[in-house]
Amino acid sequence: MEGLLGNVDQVLDICCGPDSGTKAGGGPGVIAAGKPGEDASTLSAAEAAKAHPDDTPDQADIGYVTRMVEHHQRALLMSGLAAKRAESKWLKGLADRISASQGPEITTMSAWLKANGGMAEHSAHEHGAMPGTATDQQIAERERPGVRRSSGCS
Repeated sequence: MEGLLGNVDQVLDICCGPDSGTKAGGGPGVIAAGKPGEDASTLSAAEAAKAHPDDTPDQADIGYVTRMVEHHQRALLMSGLAAKRAESKWLKGLADRISASQGPEITTMSAWLKANGGMAEHSAHEHGAMPGTATDQQIAERERPGVRRSSGCS
């Protein structure tokens, strides 16, 4: 590439030494850090792309996000109850903040699931198995008028 500064390879050689900015095959090189105690190496863009680990979501990723959607939906149910029944101003404020944040997070995670082959629908997952999460029965009990508990999560 010729221009105001002359040949780019010549400029790189002057600034940084021979073969500092390009790799055989043309184009800029990519510096790949070595493992502890190993030297770094310079890869071509194609070599760097091949060396990059596969980041495709797997079933564990999809399962995790699916359960997080369910967990956030549960948080919305419980914060709705707190907003209606709590006497503490602080707790009502916390419930409001939970309600404001969980909805957009559910939307983001549901979109990710849809894009990555997961299902955003509710599964038969038992919520009581998640520490700190109320079961369906516990939620139903708290939704009944006049029922007030100081804690309801297992």
